[in-house]
Order: sequence, then structure tokens, then C-alpha cells
Amino acid sequence: KKKRNVALLLNFDNGSNGGRRHLQGLMSRGTKVSTPQEEADSGYHRYLLSEFDRTTIGTVTAEVVAGNLDERLEANGVELDSVIPNDVMLGVKADGSDNELAVAMQVHGHYQPPPDLDFDYIVQDSINRDTDQIRRSLRDYNDNCRDQTSKVNNQG
Repeated sequence: KKKRNVALLLNFDNGSNGGRRHLQGLMSRGTKVSTPQEEADSGYHRYLLSEFDRTTIGTVTAEVVAGNLDERLEANGVELDSVIPNDVMLGVKADGSDNELAVAMQVHGHYQPPPDLDFDYIVQDSINRDTDQIRRSLRDYNDNCRDQTSKVNNQG
């Protein structure tokens, strides 16, 4: 069995009014963890998201990453056991020009008999190669959730 810690950094789209409201909600429910010195150095205010937001965002992101990793790992003789979200951090640029989500996860997999391969490299390379697909999958997931929410609200 192997385990690899990974982090996925995603830009947070707050261009719409809904996006800005959502960003403000994440910030107000979260805990600011950056120091004034870190903020001066990076320009970002960093927040550890609330347990509810961490669970929601982390779980969805882990599921999407697992869906993208599974086939690539299998091609290298590795069976994906799980992708477990750890933490989700929000970075907000002080000037409002840029925001990002960092999702830290653990990837667990196994292979028998153990081939001569670098599990850490395969996991990281797979995520790096599939970053665009992962982002599209997350965007599609969010769009589908919005569509379902609208249907429920409109149809009762």
C-alpha cells in the first residue's frame, strides 16, 4: 500500500454577484490563518474554511480527482483505493484581483506484486497532466448542482 499527499490549487471565480457572495460567505465562516507579515509578502489573506465548507468542497474535489486518477493509475498497474480530502484553504488577494482554493488530499493505492515504479511521481504526474480535465469536471459538477437547485426551487 502507498500513500501520497497532494494539493490542488484552483482559481476561485468570483466574477459574478453570486460568486462574490459565495466568497464572502466562505470567508465569514472560515478562520483567518495568515499573519500580517505573510499577507504583506504574498498579498493574500488565507482562510481555513469551516468544517462544513471543507467537507463539501473537499469531498467533491476528491471524487473528481479520483475519477480522473483511476484510469491513469490502472494503466501503470496501480489500483486506486481512495482519495481523502484533508484541508481546504482559501486565499484572497487583498486588492480583490485573484482568489484561489487549495485542496490538500491523500491518495491511497496499492499494487501486487509491487512493480518497480514511483507511486508519488505517478500520482503527481497524473494530477498535473489532468489539471484541465479536473477543473472542467469541477465546473460541470457545480453547473449541474446549480441547475438542480434551480429546478427544485422553481418546481417545489
